[in-house]
Amino acid sequence: MEFLQILGGVIGLGAYAVLIVALFKSNTEQSFAAFLLWAMLDLIATITTIIQDGNYWLALSNAIGSSVITLILIRKKQVSWS
Repeated sequence: MEFLQILGGVIGLGAYAVLIVALFKSNTEQSFAAFLLWAMLDLIATITTIIQDGNYWLALSNAIGSSVITLILIRKKQVSWS
């Protein structure tokens, strides 16, 4: 069962990896505010799930993925609240 939990986290990171690669290859703009808010919400979900001794792998992978995208958007100077 632990294997499936980790696999869920890996699949979650894989979905973000596709978007991360696309962000580097194109000039398509993404919503900085949306990814920042998702990063914060996913971090809260990860922490509360860890506290409750639950399956935190998917929430952790979402927190990492949205945080990385947020940092990429900052680096690309695509920071706006619209």
